Amino acid sequence: MKEVRLVIALIIVLLAATSCGAWAQMISYWFSDASDPAGKPINSINVEPGAEFDISVWYKTLDIWSHNAIELLVGYDRATTSGVSASPLDGQITQLSGVNGIAFPIVLANNVGGGSSAVDGSRPYGMHLALGTALGTSIIATTPVRIATVSLKNQSIPRGGYYDMSIWNSGSGSAWTTFTSMFDVLRRDSAYATLRVNSGSSASSAIAALKSANDNTPVNIYGMVVSAEFRDSYGPVSFAIEDPGRMCGIRVISNTAVNPGDIVDITNANLTTIGGERLIDAVSGQVNVYSGGGTAPKPFAVSGRSSGGGAFGMQGALVSTAPDIMSSGLNSVGLLVRIWGKVTYVRNTGNYGSYFYVDDGSGLNDGSGIAGIKCRPSGSGAIPDALPVKDSYVVVTGVMGVHRGFGVNARYIWTTSVVKVLP
Repeated sequence: MKEVRLVIALIIVLLAATSCGAWAQMISYWFSDASDPAGKPINSINVEPGAEFDISVWYKTLDIWSHNAIELLVGYDRATTSGVSASPLDGQITQLSGVNGIAFPIVLANNVGGGSSAVDGSRPYGMHLALGTALGTSIIATTPVRIATVSLKNQSIPRGGYYDMSIWNSGSGSAWTTFTSMFDVLRRDSAYATLRVNSGSSASSAIAALKSANDNTPVNIYGMVVSAEFRDSYGPVSFAIEDPGRMCGIRVISNTAVNPGDIVDITNANLTTIGGERLIDAVSGQVNVYSGGGTAPKPFAVSGRSSGGGAFGMQGALVSTAPDIMSSGLNSVGLLVRIWGKVTYVRNTGNYGSYFYVDDGSGLNDGSGIAGIKCRPSGSGAIPDALPVKDSYVVVTGVMGVHRGFGVNARYIWTTSVVKVLP
C-alpha cells in the first residue's frame, strides 16, 4: 500500500533570555488530547479521512529558565505550495489566557512562509501565532503550560496512510534561528516531539483486515496495545497486540522487548502464516514502543469449547474433535484469554518446548488423544516457570494461538500465568 506521507509542522520558536551565556536543552514540548486538562503526552492518534480533530500543544521549562515570547507556526510542511492536505482550519485556534497569570494575545497570519522539511529550519505553510508579554517581561514555566489548542482536518490522506505532526525547536537552519529583544540575541536550544496521525480512526479494523490479507502483505499499523510478551532461553521471541476496541488480536514475531500496556507502532513488517496461525513478522521491520502509553488488557474468560472459534478471513477454524469437527463462533486467535480446568497431561523438556493440557470438561481432542487445550509454559526468563502437576486444577491465562501437530489447526495457549486452584 502506497503511503502518502505529509509532515505537518508545529514549529515553535521559543524566544528565550537567561542571565548566563551558556545554553542547554532546558525546555520540553509535547502534544496532548485537547480534552485532557492534565496534558498527558500522546504519540499517536487515529483520525477518519475528512474528519476534524483537536490537539493541544504544551511546553515546560526544565529549570528557572525564562522567555519573553513564543512564536508558533502551525501548518503542513511540503516541497511545493500545492495542495491543502491536513492544513489547519481557518479560525480554529482556541485562545488560552491566563497562562502563568499572563494573558497571551494570539495573532493569526495564514500561509506564512514555506518549506520542504520539518527539521532544516524552513518555515511551514499554515497559521502564525505570536504569543508574548510586554517587552522586558519574562515568563518562567516550571510547571506544564498549554500553549494553544489547534483544530485540524484530515483532508486527503487515504485510509491506512499517515502523516507526522511536529513540534520543533532547533538552533540550526537559515530561518528563525535567532531573535533580538532589547540588546540581547536570544537563541534556541534543540528539542523535538512528533505525533503520528493515522488516517482511519478504526484501528480496530486494522488487525481484522490483516487476517483477511494474503501472506507477504506489507504491515504498517499504529496505536496497538501490547497484551503479552513471550520469551525463550535467548530472550524475547514474540508479543501479542490487540486493537483499542479489543475486537481482534494478533501475535507479532519480534525480538523487541515490550510490556503489557505499551502502545506500539509496527512498520515495514510482513504478514505470514506459521503452523496455521496468522502472524506479523516484524523481525526485519521496525517496532516503535511507547512505554506505559496504554492500559494492559484484561483476559477474556472462555470455556474450552467456546475458545478458538470458527474461520475469520484467512485465519482458519480450530478443531474441536479431530480430524474434522471444527469449532464455530467468534475467532479468538491472538486475543488474551483465560481458561480453567484439570491438568490432563504434562510434558517437561526443561525448556519452553515443554507443554501441558487443560480440560474443563469440554473434551476437546486435537488428534493427540489427550483431552483439553495444549498450553505453553509461562515464564519471563531463560528457564520457564514450573509446570503444573497432572490432575491438579488450574486457571491459565495467555494468548490464544494455533498448533498443527496432528495435521489440523488446534488450540494452543501462549501462557502468561498459571494459578493452581486444587488440590
